[in-house]
Amino acid sequence: MTPMKTTSTCAPILIATSMLMILACTCADVQQLSQIPATLGALQQTAGPALTAIKQNQPTVEAAMTQFAAGVPGVEATLTAVVGMANTAAAEFATRQWAVTAVATSERSLGDSSANQATGAPNAGGCADSSLAWSSAAPNGADTLTLRYSTSVTPTSIVIYHAFNPGSVIRVEVAVGTGNVQTVYTGGVYAFAECPYAQSIPVSGVEHKIDTVIITLDQSIIGIWDQIDAVELVGYP
Repeated sequence: MTPMKTTSTCAPILIATSMLMILACTCADVQQLSQIPATLGALQQTAGPALTAIKQNQPTVEAAMTQFAAGVPGVEATLTAVVGMANTAAAEFATRQWAVTAVATSERSLGDSSANQATGAPNAGGCADSSLAWSSAAPNGADTLTLRYSTSVTPTSIVIYHAFNPGSVIRVEVAVGTGNVQTVYTGGVYAFAECPYAQSIPVSGVEHKIDTVIITLDQSIIGIWDQIDAVELVGYP
């Protein structure tokens, strides 16, 4: 009698049965995992447009402040007043000074009309050829006036007081002594109707302290002396 070979026929049946049992136990979990991508897709479709709308309609800080100021009575006026007070306070702390020494590339004379006449406060008065203001040697030349001040400041403005024929300033520079020269103004020649004339030049972008102002004239166009009575330097010590 030949023995039965149960191993070769039963093993595949047992393996298949085991696999069916495992699949039956894990079927629910597999179905849940398969639903995750669909769930995430639905959330993305819902949240995506909402996030886009928020970004498109989000106001800037400046716009929000403007809306706030406009919506609350008195706020805009209060903010304006505060800014004005701050500017006034800053101006009060600024130093205003006149030159203590001056030299020029040329002078009409060594005493009257010399470069030294451009130091100190304005004193020429009126609008006429004055010996109390600096005049170059020639009435139609290009000349430079260099002024020194006692206190070094970070400049905010320079005021040139013209006593006669204003309008020939083509360049203004500031410096520390004879070094670190920086141009703060360039302009064309123009004969101003107002005389005497206080030419105010705002200064910005100069981060270091300066004690020297250099003024260059081109009198060849107007053809007559542009006399400078004084130059005021304004800035923060």
